[in-house]
Amino acid sequence: MARALALANRCGGAALALLGVGCGGGVPLLHGAHALAPGSTTSAVGFSSTFTAGAARDAVDAARKSDTSTAQRDDLLIKQGVVAAALNPAVAPFLGMRVGLPGDNEAGLSYTGRFLRLDARHAFESGPWAWSVGLGANTSWSSADTGGDPAAAEVQRRAGSLGFDIPLLVGWRSDAGIVSIWGGARGGTERIGDWSSESNALGLTHWRVGGIAGLSLGFRHIHAAVELETSYHGIRGNFGGTAVNMKGVTLTPAGGLLFSF
Repeated sequence: MARALALANRCGGAALALLGVGCGGGVPLLHGAHALAPGSTTSAVGFSSTFTAGAARDAVDAARKSDTSTAQRDDLLIKQGVVAAALNPAVAPFLGMRVGLPGDNEAGLSYTGRFLRLDARHAFESGPWAWSVGLGANTSWSSADTGGDPAAAEVQRRAGSLGFDIPLLVGWRSDAGIVSIWGGARGGTERIGDWSSESNALGLTHWRVGGIAGLSLGFRHIHAAVELETSYHGIRGNFGGTAVNMKGVTLTPAGGLLFSF
């Protein structure tokens, strides 16, 4: 915390706000390609976790291992904060609810860690096979505590993001609905900023594209689902007066119980 406070002092408080944003895993789908029947609902409870790889992971490791006297220490802390804000390397709870709409349509609301996501999709079904196209909008928020340090006394800056994603799924479901398998592609973008300030000390654009696969097993009203998403990310923008341009890879496993009625 002392290192983050020191960096926040030099970067006008934006560093601490950005580091505070990064709590929570990824945003899983945890649903197959078939749409729910009109009026039917599914509630989900589970977890998600994000693991970084490549340049993003190297940036975090370098910041943790470097000595405080390292000349590039500030740059390493900035990169670590950017990774935390945009890629969310953590474990988080997952809560979601979906409802079937007429015309093979479906809507959902989910929460994980720091993200709230609202989405809708349309499914094209042919017996046990289906493919769907969806559109989701998400937002996040976080308070950054100054830890009581007078030197960082800009009281809790607030940082957050707004974004959207597009999942394209194809899937198969057994006749009795015991087994469901899905896979496909998912891409999206978000804008991360300091909502409490008119300054331009914090402004990042984050995009991602990748693949997703999942499986659910169960009977009647209860199913267990697992899912794995791998994505390639790009992050560009400004952080505390420093230009940022990073890329990285993440793995996001998720799992949970689905209750259908």
